Amino acid sequence: MKKNTLFYWILCVSVASLIVSACSKKKIQTEITSRIEYSVNIQSPEADMEWWIQNIDGTKRDYLTNQLMGMAADPQIQLEDINYKPLRNNILQSLYFLNDSAHYLNNGLAVDTLIKGEITSKNIKRLRFREQWLLDANAFEIEKKVLAVCPVAVFYNNEGKEIYSKPLYWININFKNTSPDLRNITERIQYDVPIHNLNNKKDWWIENIEPQFRDKFLNTLMEAAYSDKYRLYDNFKTKLTAAELKNSLNFSDTIRLTQANPPYNEFDTVIVHKFDPKDIHSIRFIEEWKLSPISLEITKRIIGICPVVNSYDSNNEFRGIKPLFWIYFNEKYPECITEIDAGIRK
Repeated sequence: MKKNTLFYWILCVSVASLIVSACSKKKIQTEITSRIEYSVNIQSPEADMEWWIQNIDGTKRDYLTNQLMGMAADPQIQLEDINYKPLRNNILQSLYFLNDSAHYLNNGLAVDTLIKGEITSKNIKRLRFREQWLLDANAFEIEKKVLAVCPVAVFYNNEGKEIYSKPLYWININFKNTSPDLRNITERIQYDVPIHNLNNKKDWWIENIEPQFRDKFLNTLMEAAYSDKYRLYDNFKTKLTAAELKNSLNFSDTIRLTQANPPYNEFDTVIVHKFDPKDIHSIRFIEEWKLSPISLEITKRIIGICPVVNSYDSNNEFRGIKPLFWIYFNEKYPECITEIDAGIRK
């Protein structure tokens, strides 16, 4: 009897341990933002860029844009105009017809030109996304749920300068018709998403996360980076430890100053540089995209993320943007980025 009791006790403890272990690994998602909208180039105007930076391979890009414009004509697909009002599918042809003037600067001179003709899928060189972002509390994993997508026609002059763009309509994703049959759109695509928009005339979700949720997300991001649980790299694909990253962002400088009054003695002072996550204004993503031809649902699997800040010189003059570090969630990266992607070009 004692042996049976001991056996059952061990069995119960083992089962309880398995349950606790399973629960600890279960996804517990919190919302980063209920809505964010931003644009992504899917055909890069920069000839010297790597093929995956703001770009999708031509054949797959054509498939994607043809699917979007083709399905938009389906009466079962819910459309909205760019002001979020319901749009009838039977008036799409009028949206595709262009007879407009473009105004742009060319070498400092104002230029006017006429944009005429019909928009085709070949003109769709940018997509605008409306998404919900979720964060797994047990592991630093971001999930982007694409709620709607807006094809954008973009036109360039002979020098490759953008002169005109036209967002067409919002296609709301029909999640009732989701299908496991997904088609790969791109092995990887890299782009930046602004998350701090200072333009208070825009709706709060335009390239922006609400301040309280943004601060919580960025603090969680930096805690993950400092935890030494994830593979960190600099922008040149050199591996970093959490300690190296922390020391590079938080440090002290000793500088020599001169007193303002006689006898004008020199003295040393220590300037402490402490990184503030609030300085992060954009997140750079590398993602894999797949498309459901039935629902037009675009699935984005995040491969790596990189926080981006503004860079200033000693006179507080803006110098450009500065990527801080990469966290990769795929073991093939970043090594596979350095490989030659034979035959894949814009």
